[in-house]
Amino acid sequence: MIIEKFNKVNWLPGHKIRLQQMFSNIDENVKKFYMEYEEGAKNNMDYNCIRQQANYTLPPPYEHF
Repeated sequence: MIIEKFNKVNWLPGHKIRLQQMFSNIDENVKKFYMEYEEGAKNNMDYNCIRQQANYTLPPPYEHF
């Protein structure tokens, strides 16, 4: 395994399998992480409170009389 050669260590069999699973489809894992992160941020109460506060602090649009 490449990571063992890089680190110059022998990994336990279970760790090797997990590493192979993670890195075999790394692109999909990264996309999934970012999707879950974005969903978590949107559902987070603090995130929603900050967004509401930002909406209330915006100045009203300029009106011509």
